[in-house]
Amino acid sequence: MKRAKLFLLIVASFVMSFSACGKKEDEVKVPDSADKLVIEDASKEDNKNENENVAENVEEPQPENNNNFPMVIFHPDEQYMSFESESVVVDELTPDAILNKMIEYKVMISDVKVVGFEEVTDNGQKAIDLTLNQAYADYLGKMGSTEEYYCLGALCNSFIDSFKVDKIKISIDGEVLQTGHNVYSNYMFKFE
Repeated sequence: MKRAKLFLLIVASFVMSFSACGKKEDEVKVPDSADKLVIEDASKEDNKNENENVAENVEEPQPENNNNFPMVIFHPDEQYMSFESESVVVDELTPDAILNKMIEYKVMISDVKVVGFEEVTDNGQKAIDLTLNQAYADYLGKMGSTEEYYCLGALCNSFIDSFKVDKIKISIDGEVLQTGHNVYSNYMFKFE
């Protein structure tokens, strides 16, 4: 009887250890974009150190003093497998400034216009209610589901990061954003 219990205990230990190992493999898989991110961060750190050596005692100008506003523009990589981002500076942080930068990065078409923009609080979180014209829904509607995900995500991430909010809701001329793939009636958080 003791041998049977000991045998069951050993078998159970092996089963648990193998199932735990299987979960670790899933966690260890890291997409190539993470490697690029680490490399970009390292090069940014090198540039930062070089800049610090050149001007050690000079403080960075604040946006209020010189009307330069930092913002981050997200865009999909060439294979539509991950997001890339670029830090840019604009004279004024506005929804139109973000759209114009996205047009420069070919993530947005020039027909898309801001109809309404409001910073709100929803359930204790900072949020944006963004209304765009019908051209944006038409633009997303011509895409496959993967392209739609990354182009919509680029817009959401760019607004969320630039305005430092938690989430965003996008509507089309006051109506819910609908494409052939999805209905976007709720707030969206940052896309990963």
